[in-house]
This record gives sequence, structure tokens and C-alpha cells, in this order.
Amino acid sequence: MKLDVHALALSILAFLAAGSTTLTFASEDTAHTAPNDELQSWITKNAIAIRSVDPRDEDFKDLEFLEDVIGTAQVVQLGEASHSGGTGFLAKARLVKFLHQRMGFDVLVWEEGIYDMRLTQAGLRGSEDVLSVVQRGIRPGWSNSEELRSLFESVKASLLGIRPLEMAGYDSRFSPQSFDQFTSSLRSFAAALRDAAARKRSQDLVEKALAAYNRICCTKDVRPGQKADLDNLHRTADTLLDEVAKNRELFEQVHGARETSFMERSIESMRSDGTGKFYLAQITPGAADSGKYFDEFWRQRDEQGARNLRWLIEKGYPGRKIMFWAHNMHVMNAYSGPSFKEVHLEPQPGDMKPVGVYMANWLGQKLYTIGLTSFEGEEGLNGEKDATPIPPASQGSLEARLHTLGKPYLFLNLRAAGSISSHSLHKPQSMRVFIPSNYTVSDITRVFDGIFYIDRLTPATPAGK
Repeated sequence: MKLDVHALALSILAFLAAGSTTLTFASEDTAHTAPNDELQSWITKNAIAIRSVDPRDEDFKDLEFLEDVIGTAQVVQLGEASHSGGTGFLAKARLVKFLHQRMGFDVLVWEEGIYDMRLTQAGLRGSEDVLSVVQRGIRPGWSNSEELRSLFESVKASLLGIRPLEMAGYDSRFSPQSFDQFTSSLRSFAAALRDAAARKRSQDLVEKALAAYNRICCTKDVRPGQKADLDNLHRTADTLLDEVAKNRELFEQVHGARETSFMERSIESMRSDGTGKFYLAQITPGAADSGKYFDEFWRQRDEQGARNLRWLIEKGYPGRKIMFWAHNMHVMNAYSGPSFKEVHLEPQPGDMKPVGVYMANWLGQKLYTIGLTSFEGEEGLNGEKDATPIPPASQGSLEARLHTLGKPYLFLNLRAAGSISSHSLHKPQSMRVFIPSNYTVSDITRVFDGIFYIDRLTPATPAGK
């Protein structure tokens, strides 16, 4: 059985988030009168209008303010409130082009598998059609959207220039196709050792680890999710990692330090991916405990994802400036409550710790995180189903306040609020961290550094249409 973990996870995520609003939606009156208060005055003064979200528009005068806003940050995180908002894809693609061309960011890390994206990046150097290549490593919601075609074409073209833009992935998940290739790579990794005894031990451990993973995800005659299978995967993967660590010099003699370290991350990711598939296999539609198992899947996934992302920054692309493309829920510097029903600045029992918290604790001011949000519109997965309406944001929310300015696209630098606790932006605010829900956050400036606002979100368009 090949478990489509990506599709299942997205469907569960949407189901859980559907009930996570802490404020009710606004009425049908979308005009929203601007509040006459200190916060509205500050937003009116500090919100910056963006002229275009078309990534083909490379007249970047309207984005030049970001050079001062982002400053010397080494990593910029680009969030999104919906994985199927075409306008958001356009906006982020244009930001990527600006950050690459004007600010020297030359690595784009996707919310996709670390091994999957390695294969995708290698494929971009060939002659194959760019969309065919990226669709093997990047989910259809992104790779099959017309909104991102020009970005992918630009990435491919840049590889022949003097300022290449490379792509990578941070996630621990494997697609079935990439895992088949990883299986071959892992076997070759062990078989190349020159020391016969170490080679034999490593090969035996590789086969045991692969078998343990496959019993969870891919074997028809064994029910997925048996606890003994999960324990066996952890034991065999950890033993294999210990063997690599003990024989690091032998592995590095034939593979080099970077490749050896990458394969360690990939083995860890196999362990994490199998764990995630175990938790997803426990979910019974409609069961009361489904949310608990999904939370466990998400929690361990982001823990390994943070390890992978840190490796990319420190060892994969040392000294490079990196962009990270993911959902707001992954990049935010805050904790998500069970089933995504709340957002907390400080962890509470049962909370999930996203990559953004790990990165903020590690990088501090070297990290700049942009949350993307919208007032209303539609979202949809590239024609796979009818577009889903997004009701107007709640009265008094940040989106509603920005909506009163009458601009289609705005940027709000939350760092401009400073650290004075009496500033109104440091008080509880409502924001759409996950569309269509509004979350009340006690201090939004600690969650994101800036907000890219789109007044009306449109669904993604299938490539070629």
C-alpha cells in the first residue's frame, strides 16, 4: 500500500482548522468602517502599498523598502495562510525574485522533502520540461499552478547564469517515487565502504531499516500502523545512524563530509516519515481521537524539519542567504494548540512547536518572517474541486483594519512597532494565520516580523490555463 501522506495530511489539516476560529466571521457588509483608535492610526501611517504581485513585473521600486526592513537577515521565511491561494503564490514568487535579484538570497527552501527536492534540483539542470521536473518533488498545489510557472522557469534559467537560484526542501517526508530512489542511494552509500567488516554491518542495517519503514508504509499484507513496526523502525534507524557516526571517517573517505552528513539527515527523515505515516494510519474518519494522532504527526514532522532546515543553513549551504517557503503555521514564532484551534506565544500542554519557533530561538534577528493573509476571496487546489469561498474577516481584525485602506496589496512591518509594551500592536489582535479562521494572538509582533496583505485572494489556476 502506498499511502499518499501529502493528500491525507492536507485533507485532515483543512478539516481540523475548519472549526478553529476564535472570532466569528463578519457580516455580509464588507465595507468595514475604519476604527477611530490608536492602532488604526498607526496602521494607516505604516502600511506600505504594493503596486504589483505579478512575478513577471521586475520593476521592483515598490519593494525596495524591504532592503531596509529585512536588513542583514540571513533567512527570510515566506508564509501563506492557504496552500491553494493563487494570488498569494504570485505575491510570494515576486518576493522571491526581488530577494534574489536585489538582496542576494540564492537558496529557496520549500515545504517539501529534503530528499525529494534534491532530485528536483538535479532534474532542473537537464533538458526536461520545467513543470514535469518540479511536479515530481513539489506538491501539485504549487507545481501545477500557472501562478508559479514563471518562478520555476526563472529558477531553471538562473542555473546557467552567474547568480544561480537553487532550490531545496526541509521536510522529512518522502514521496513513493523518491523513496524508491533513496532506497538505491542508501544501499550504494553502504556498499561503497572499503572496509569489508564495516561494509557488511552497514549493509545489513540498511536492509533492516528499509524493511522496517516499508512495513509501515508500503506492505499490503501487514496492517499499517502496528506499534511493533514503529518501534522496529526507530531501533533500526537509530542503530544505522550510530554505525555511520562510529565509522564517519570511513564514510567520508568515499562520500565526503557533506554527502555523509546529508545521508544522515535522510535516514533521520526516513525515521520521521515512517513515524508520521504510523500516526496517520491510526486515524479513523469521524473518530474523536483523530485530532490527537494528527497533532502527533505534525509535531514530530516539524521537529525533524527544523533539524533539516538548520542543516541546510549550516552545512548544506553555509554562508548563503536562504528563503523558506511554507505555510504560516510552520514559519510562525508561536505554538499551535491541539487541532490548530489556538495560537499561543508560550507553550501549553499538548501544543505543537513549529519550525518557526526553532528558527527564531536559533537565529534571532538574523531571521525575518513574513506572514501572508487576506481579507476575503476564494481558495482552491488547481481545479481539483470547486473554489472555496473565504468570508470577510472579522470586524476589528488586522485584515479588516487593512481592508479599510482600500488597497489591493499592502505590507506592514511589525518590527516598526518597537518594544514599548504600551504600543497597541502589542495587545491581543485577531489575524488569519490559517484561512479562513481568525486567531486571537496576544502579541502579533512576536509571531511575525511583517505581514503581506492581499485584499482579495483568488484560487490557483491549473498550469497552461
